[in-house]
Amino acid sequence: GFLRITDRKKDMFKTSQGKYVAPSPISAAFKGICPYAGEFIVIGEGKPYCVALVGLDGEAITEWAGRSGLAGKSFAEIAHDEKTRELIGGYVDILNAQLNRWEQIKKWIILDQDLTIESGELTPSMKVKRNVVETNYKDKLDALYT
Repeated sequence: GFLRITDRKKDMFKTSQGKYVAPSPISAAFKGICPYAGEFIVIGEGKPYCVALVGLDGEAITEWAGRSGLAGKSFAEIAHDEKTRELIGGYVDILNAQLNRWEQIKKWIILDQDLTIESGELTPSMKVKRNVVETNYKDKLDALYT
């Protein structure tokens, strides 16, 4: 008999299973867990499960790369390296342990570039424009559902 508001109505989405997911608290929780995350965009509108796009914090990941034998590599090379995938995967597993089953991130990819205001993916106040990001990364997102 109690009402609990978890997020703005327009920011929530409904999966094909009929469950509502609020991506902002999930994103905030991941950024709180993972010191290497710049952005964490949860996608799943009308889909059977949630997936995520992980944007890396350039400074933090470059520092980690230097300690992990990836010194001198470009940001894109670090993002595509298997060691980086294992590192981020551990944090995704920690996040999933805190979420309801329908909110859990089943698949994810690491972006090899930062989201920018110039590309239209971020607002001037540095908020993610979800619809633009979904359009720009449509091919990668579709691959996560195959």
